Amino acid sequence: MAKKKNLKSKKPKKGDVVGGSVKNRSKNDERILKNILIFAGVVIVAGFLGVFLMGGNRTVSFEYKGVNFTKVQFCDAKPCLTTYNTKLPVIYQGERAEYNFFFRTDPREIEALVPFEGEFNLGSTLDLGITYGLSCEGYSSVALDNFGSIFRTAGVTLETSGSGTCGSENGKMYVTIQEGDKTWIEQTGDSCYEINIKGCDILAGTERFTLEALSEINKQL
Repeated sequence: MAKKKNLKSKKPKKGDVVGGSVKNRSKNDERILKNILIFAGVVIVAGFLGVFLMGGNRTVSFEYKGVNFTKVQFCDAKPCLTTYNTKLPVIYQGERAEYNFFFRTDPREIEALVPFEGEFNLGSTLDLGITYGLSCEGYSSVALDNFGSIFRTAGVTLETSGSGTCGSENGKMYVTIQEGDKTWIEQTGDSCYEINIKGCDILAGTERFTLEALSEINKQL
């Protein structure tokens, strides 16, 4: 007589796999891996986006000819106004402070744009003569205001006799701002200069001259 087969479930031993568990575990692992990859992708994209956004708004600082500048953009109205900020130390109401100046031309490019023939000698007094007459949508006023402010803040006495005559007085500079066929600066005497402006390049022309002045002022400071 044939023996009856034992139909009872065999108790699984350690290491055995219960029927169906391999398939379920595989699906679960795939789901976990998929979620990890999605999360990692989101983190990477967010990181690149953050770097891009920060990079677009970051402040750029640099030194040129011994003068520290910070690139500053004003975007209250479009297009954005790009300026290059530098500071001069002053004494205000008995306390040390800093006076801000904003160039409109990149100082790193201005030497190539506006040639300076000669060398800069800083005097304690500046006699300024102006024959340049173009208004140029207000750029002339901005340029001349900045020009005067920088020298006054540096302690240079500013005179506007308008003579434009190059003298030989000790400690005195003679500067003439005039129209020309190109924008460039020429030294015509020991401390005498002509700033020649073509068209409406008065900002670049005057800023080229004040860059030389700031460089010399920083050396003395």
